[in-house]
Amino acid sequence: MKRSLKLIITVIIVITAYPALSQGVHEEEVWLEQLISEYYYDIPYQQSTNNKTLVVQEGSRNSVKIDQINTAGQGENLIYLVQRGDNNITNAWQKGSSNQYSLYQLGDRNELDLSMIGNSNQSALWQKGDMNKVTQDLKGTGMNYIILQEGFKNELIHVEDGRINQEYKIYMKGNGMKLYIQNSNIYH
Repeated sequence: MKRSLKLIITVIIVITAYPALSQGVHEEEVWLEQLISEYYYDIPYQQSTNNKTLVVQEGSRNSVKIDQINTAGQGENLIYLVQRGDNNITNAWQKGSSNQYSLYQLGDRNELDLSMIGNSNQSALWQKGDMNKVTQDLKGTGMNYIILQEGFKNELIHVEDGRINQEYKIYMKGNGMKLYIQNSNIYH
């Protein structure tokens, strides 16, 4: 459900474990701070226990859609997101337990399209500049990634489909670059 609101002053909304907003009945938490002008924000869909979402938006026409499902009932899934600029878009999905996204979009017209399935995965993404895009599809356990994308019109497609622990850093700095990484475990 998308809502468009015109904000003139700083608005801070704190929503905690409220069943009418499609959260479960346990320890889900949503924290949202929006500053300046228009925004679009879907209340996160949080199923089961131990899901947390923290969102800070500054600018105009930023969009966020988050879905979280804790399948193991242990270890919280966490999404921390900061969007500063205009027309930034984030779609994030977590399924499993003890998964964590730390997301930063600084600039205009940046996009994040993220999916994390499994347990104990971490991904930190930092976009600085304009019209950058990251698509990430992670399936597995114990993965840990740091991604820095800086510049103009860069695109990263990152796909992991394996059972072994993966850990690495990706730095994209410049303009007009496109990087596709697909990694899988052939032994599973």
